[in-house]
Amino acid sequence: ILFDDDKKTVDGIKAKFKDGTLGRIGVNEDVILCAGAVNTPHLLMVSGIGPYEELKQHR
Repeated sequence: ILFDDDKKTVDGIKAKFKDGTLGRIGVNEDVILCAGAVNTPHLLMVSGIGPYEELKQHR
């Protein structure tokens, strides 16, 4: 994930294509990141998205 530090937003992603080359894909709107059925909930929690009571335990 490529971040624009000035705007505090995501402005693109770096990807490895099927042919093995690396490239940058620019984004104009939302970026959805997932990590499979098991790891997506964990990814959301460590990103600060989830139940308040659970999150405040990990401050």
